[in-house]
Amino acid sequence: PIWSILKDRDEVLWIGFRGNNNLYYSKDGQHFSYIDIEGLSPSKNNAIKNGVKSIYQSQDGSIYAATKKNLYEIINSGESYYAKSILLELENQKINTRILHTYELFQASDGTFFIGQQLKGLQKSMGNGKLDQRVFRTYNPTIEPSLKSFRITDVLEDATGRIWVGTYKGLHLYRPGTDDFLFFTKQQDDIHSLSSDIVICMHEDRRGNLWIGTPNGLNMLVPGIDQGFSFKCFQEKEGLPNNYIHAIEEDEKGYLWISTNKGISKFDPEEMTFLNYDVFDGLPANSFMENASYNGEDGILYFGSINGLTAFHPDSIRDQNSNPEIVLTGFKIFNQEVKAGQKFKKRIILDQAIEYESS
Repeated sequence: PIWSILKDRDEVLWIGFRGNNNLYYSKDGQHFSYIDIEGLSPSKNNAIKNGVKSIYQSQDGSIYAATKKNLYEIINSGESYYAKSILLELENQKINTRILHTYELFQASDGTFFIGQQLKGLQKSMGNGKLDQRVFRTYNPTIEPSLKSFRITDVLEDATGRIWVGTYKGLHLYRPGTDDFLFFTKQQDDIHSLSSDIVICMHEDRRGNLWIGTPNGLNMLVPGIDQGFSFKCFQEKEGLPNNYIHAIEEDEKGYLWISTNKGISKFDPEEMTFLNYDVFDGLPANSFMENASYNGEDGILYFGSINGLTAFHPDSIRDQNSNPEIVLTGFKIFNQEVKAGQKFKKRIILDQAIEYESS
């Protein structure tokens, strides 16, 4: 199972796996090399769920990998790469510490780092410098005013500079002026609230719409009056193959590609329609992994599944409902095949092969 994907600015493809032997890179997209990470070497204990949950490239070009045990910076030695362990300084602590169970790494446009964990909440950097040269402030349910959940799934900065945080207890909007959060959850009998308290992934499209993936459907954030928000939900009854949304990517034409527990869906935000693809269309598996996706600068989309990596350019995918192009492959007169340049009654009928003739 693939947990994380990154194609860095040098066109190196990085793949993080769940389990041992779990960080690989490829300079050509075909041949992969392994990086040994402390504590994640092969184990005879198959119950150990090690792995690289997140791979991220910061604004200064540094590449970081997050595992269950710590954060690492990936160092280029010239001929190969190696992983350097990072200890971070937390506010009001005298010693640097490991950051455990990191799920999400993100750097905002102003340089601020956000680190989302599964057991400790959200860490937000203060001041300047590289990742390991900053002091981090913690936000979780034990600290007020703060988040409502210890489990962070995703962090996103929208086009207006707002920071959104996905958790296991709703969607949170960070308010820098008061250093706290506004939160949105599922409300019983309210069809305009989030469809689930668990937020798996988020994506802002080129139109400025924020999309939220949950285990119970795809949600679109709808701005209201007085900075209020509501949500429009799409589920199986609207055409999704499955309600469990794992990742969302957008292609160059504005279509959203959404990985689920029953394949990948192509969503047209203008027509509000879905086209769905599964193993019968060439996918290695129908079930995908949470937040395991990447959109390359060349337009290639990557999705991590329970059985390997799926990579494709959306322009190469033919819609199932489109009519195939008709191609003539042979031409006969009186049941006799006529080839290019061959004379029939002293006249050349085809100057070139029939499939290249225009009329």
